[in-house]
Amino acid sequence: MSDGKTYFYETEVEWTGAKDLKLSGAKQPAITAGAPPEFQGREENDCDRGILESRSR
Repeated sequence: MSDGKTYFYETEVEWTGAKDLKLSGAKQPAITAGAPPEFQGREENDCDRGILESRSR
């Protein structure tokens, strides 16, 4: 079992289309995301992994 700290973040998800959405949270600008191209999404959509990697830097 991990003894690491637990963090909670308040976020909002707004569906803007069949495979598109906006993610937002306190003090952060909204970002667009959605299904990546390999799941018939748009090329410019971020996937979960891309979002997490960009926010962790």
